[in-house]
Amino acid sequence: MAHIARLARLTLTPEDLDRYTQELAQIVAYFDRLAAVDTDGVEIRSGAGAGAVLREDKVCPSLSVEDVLRNAPEKKDTFLIVPRVI
Repeated sequence: MAHIARLARLTLTPEDLDRYTQELAQIVAYFDRLAAVDTDGVEIRSGAGAGAVLREDKVCPSLSVEDVLRNAPEKKDTFLIVPRVI
């Protein structure tokens, strides 16, 4: 768990590490229980693969650069200016 916290750049106390390690172990154990369930012959009722209807890809007209920039709160030349995301 300390390795995961380090990758996520989290600073955890030893108590937090113990607690999260136990919680993660419970989650993994639950997935193991789910994986052991026999689902052969069970029909998919919802979610991915449940008869999802896909539309055909078609080229459609889109907004012009001028129309997009007209609504932009900040712009420079033909670019939108947005807050920096780190």
